Amino acid sequence: MTILDAIILGLVEGITEYLPVSSTGHLIITSSLLGLDRDEQVKSAVDAFNIVIQGGAILAVLGLYRVRVLSMIRGILGKDAGGRRLFLNLVIAFLPAAVFGVLLDDLIEAALFRPWPVIGALAVGGLLLLGMKRWQDRVFASAEGDGAEDRFTDIEHLTWKQALLVGFLQCIAMWPGTSRSMMTIVGGMLVGLRPKQAAEFSFLLGLPTLGGACVYKALKSGDEIAALGAAPIVVGIAVATISAAFAVKWLVGYLAKHGLAAFGWYRIALAIVLAALWFGGVVSFGPDQPAGEASPVASASSSAMPIPASRPPSRACSTRHGSAAGSTGCATRSPMSPGASTPSSPPPSVRPSISRTAHRPGKPGARSPTNSARAGRNSPISWTPANTTCSPPRPSPGNTEPSCTARTQSSG
Repeated sequence: MTILDAIILGLVEGITEYLPVSSTGHLIITSSLLGLDRDEQVKSAVDAFNIVIQGGAILAVLGLYRVRVLSMIRGILGKDAGGRRLFLNLVIAFLPAAVFGVLLDDLIEAALFRPWPVIGALAVGGLLLLGMKRWQDRVFASAEGDGAEDRFTDIEHLTWKQALLVGFLQCIAMWPGTSRSMMTIVGGMLVGLRPKQAAEFSFLLGLPTLGGACVYKALKSGDEIAALGAAPIVVGIAVATISAAFAVKWLVGYLAKHGLAAFGWYRIALAIVLAALWFGGVVSFGPDQPAGEASPVASASSSAMPIPASRPPSRACSTRHGSAAGSTGCATRSPMSPGASTPSSPPPSVRPSISRTAHRPGKPGARSPTNSARAGRNSPISWTPANTTCSPPRPSPGNTEPSCTARTQSSG
């Protein structure tokens, strides 16, 4: 990974981490376009890198919401009741992800980091946001007038049950392509938070969630991350911090005036683009992708590859029963033309007998040149009869066949 790769990935991570658009889908596209998913070891290291640079997004929220963070610290010390409630609610909302994340991490990576699960999550999430916009308009219209404030709450006065509901909705975002930010913002709105405050609760909930994911991945894939070097990691985190700060500020201002519909349409468009890139073989989901989920273009090109005209011969050996130890029957398999048949056993009058030693001309039971790959080119299987002694071919023009004579047993 180069410094430029780290800058690009850090920029994409920082912009998309807190927007309800799925950072996973964007990082898959970006990694593929950068050519970082062609090698299995490199892809595994890049996946770990993408988790670690989430630390930049954490730093951005710590800086932007330092007043809230200090309030929670004072609450822990018993000096701020509102800060203590907010801290406890964040802990409660974090617990489901802490439990299910550890239990399901390997299963999710093995089963869901595939083309259709990610593309489907992007599309379904887009439809969810479009539906939330209609719900939001209806609820806000009915809340106009007296008692409007009673219909909404703020993040400091959430109940533990409301916080737990947001936490369980956050677990759905473990499905790649869903977006943690989307699910927590939607959850916050469902329990009575205004869009702006729902986004703020989502950002603060990202502190323990993303922090725990960073630590867990660093411990799990420490060697792979270390192999990337310190420079790309530092640069990636720094770029992610700056870009995430701008993204958070922009999102809060946008949600104060608009709804989530624009992000819904964007997710649907992204799903279509990702499907087209995957179908065209531009984007892959890793070198260990199952054959059944390779892109149709890649599958077609793979099936159209010509079969090599020649293949190295292989040897099929079986132990010869009743013979001395180490005596085996071997045959050299040579490339065959289509439709040629291969005898499964030698003729009844011929028994294979060959030793494991190198060829020694004239020695009974020695390996015959007729069983070599050179002699095997002209026939599917070449057999050397038992009780036969072969010597190398005589040096004469055009003579390539060995000289073999029958060997008789003497009674003793």
